[in-house]
Amino acid sequence: MDTFLLDYLGSGKAWVFVGSGPSIQRGYPSWNKLALSAIKI
Repeated sequence: MDTFLLDYLGSGKAWVFVGSGPSIQRGYPSWNKLALSAIKI
């Protein structure tokens, strides 16, 4: 795993949102869009 990601997760600043289809209807990104956004950061 990437050390940056591990350090960030260990910093206490990371958030994880777990959901399914209804979440997308409420405006949250799909897992694919979330992963692509995380890669761009």
